[in-house]
Amino acid sequence: MNFVPRKISPDLDHGKASFKSPALFTFFAGAGFLDLGFEKNGFDVVFVNEFHSAFLKAYQFAREQMKIAPPKFGYVLDDIKSLLGAEESIKLQDYVSQARASHGVVGFVGGRHALTSRWEEKTVERMEKTAFCRKYTSI
Repeated sequence: MNFVPRKISPDLDHGKASFKSPALFTFFAGAGFLDLGFEKNGFDVVFVNEFHSAFLKAYQFAREQMKIAPPKFGYVLDDIKSLLGAEESIKLQDYVSQARASHGVVGFVGGRHALTSRWEEKTVERMEKTAFCRKYTSI
């Protein structure tokens, strides 16, 4: 089943109807195979986080070989808790706001290791308490 991009009303696109694909922020991205599947089905990966440099290098190499542009907001090679600091959190909020303005729909994907340890469970609990998560993940 392929994703069908939603049609944006003509008045939002200077009189020309266009299709927008959802923006995707990926965490624990690994070598990027899951992201590639999303991209091949109409999503736009705009931010990538990976902890292991070998995986991120493979991710970047594969994208270069397939001539896929880098994510709009780039790559972060670091532990996810580095994104919880005040400055980094504000930057991430700005990226999400920009993605929402340009794509309309924003999604978040975490790889297989996203909840494999007690530390990561606690990190998710802390993130859920932040204004960022309350603002962008509520339905």
